[in-house]
Amino acid sequence: GGTTSFFVLLRKKMRLPFGCFLVFFALLTDVALGWKRVVFYHLEKAGGTTALALLHSAVREGLMPSVEVVNEHSFFEPRHLSADYFRIGVVREPCSYLLSEYNWGEAKKGWLLYDLKSQNASRLYGTTGDNSFSHSLFAEWVSYMNAVVDDTATSLLRKTLPAKVDPYEETPLLEEEEDKEEEFSPRCGVESMRYWTQVLNPEAGKAINRRFAPASGLSDKGYPCTREVGGKNETNPALCPCPLGTCGREATADDHATCVREILTKRPNFDCWLRTEAVYDDFLHCVEKYQKNNTEDGDQRDDAPSSQDTTRTTTTTRRRLNATAIADLIPNVRRNARRHVECAAAFADDPALVELVERQEAAFAAVFGWKTSPDDTSWCCRPQPLDPRPLV
Repeated sequence: GGTTSFFVLLRKKMRLPFGCFLVFFALLTDVALGWKRVVFYHLEKAGGTTALALLHSAVREGLMPSVEVVNEHSFFEPRHLSADYFRIGVVREPCSYLLSEYNWGEAKKGWLLYDLKSQNASRLYGTTGDNSFSHSLFAEWVSYMNAVVDDTATSLLRKTLPAKVDPYEETPLLEEEEDKEEEFSPRCGVESMRYWTQVLNPEAGKAINRRFAPASGLSDKGYPCTREVGGKNETNPALCPCPLGTCGREATADDHATCVREILTKRPNFDCWLRTEAVYDDFLHCVEKYQKNNTEDGDQRDDAPSSQDTTRTTTTTRRRLNATAIADLIPNVRRNARRHVECAAAFADDPALVELVERQEAAFAAVFGWKTSPDDTSWCCRPQPLDPRPLV
């Protein structure tokens, strides 16, 4: 028809590949309809496949516009943190996260496996003689991924994090008592480091990758990288340490200190987080929030102060949320589910392993609500209550 011919002609005039044209057209449509753009942060092994299926269902139902995805190996761009975007992310309890990431590599998948091969460390993936879960290999893998390579981190932390931070308050509280013992480890764990380099400080992740840049340099996306594989130099995106490789091992003590400080003090103001253990409930809440906030009159987060101007009315021609219709889609979404040993069983009878993870993911767990108080030292593998949802 005439409309189709018009858009075909427009694409030819713009000389855009079909895929690029679809992205351009989606953004143009969002702007024309007054919809806030949606960007989704896909943290690997945190339920992102299920979350994306749910979000695409919402798009098909007309409840959201197109969804822009910052995928597992990519970094947020400055524009994603602007007021033009409605930000959605996935997050997972850190002990459960490590187990899922380990199982992913044990299944011979993922960029991390490729990176570990270049370090002759892929032996850490494996099973016992009867093909069951190997606790000893898992514990060794966790220790390798969280290895303290530089023990000067503590002194650097004192220099870069002089203020005490209380993440258990909605607004972090700063105290001037520099001689107080710091509550948090001066190092970031695997999930913390990915969150920091992908969302809070992408330039830091790219800087770590730059140490492995090929002669031609890194692209704007922060990869590929060059390492020695099988006695020969190889250039491959999967060889970059950040965000999916051994990012924490390659980071300096100063990198780790900055990671801890920025997790505690910087807020990327995501509109909603989909927690792996509560992804369906969080998804329904997220769609409701998008519908509530994204009206013609304003694009405020629902936890922000409301406007004093009550004379204007808000209207929208968009379809309102039909929670029942969306809930009906949930059983049909594509899941990336595999049967594995339970989190509690993987960490059972190994207090040293639990202590390692709880120490190096403490800041992240406190900000997102798994660690509920300074004295809470038993949050590993513990599901988070449905409410309150994290506002980070």
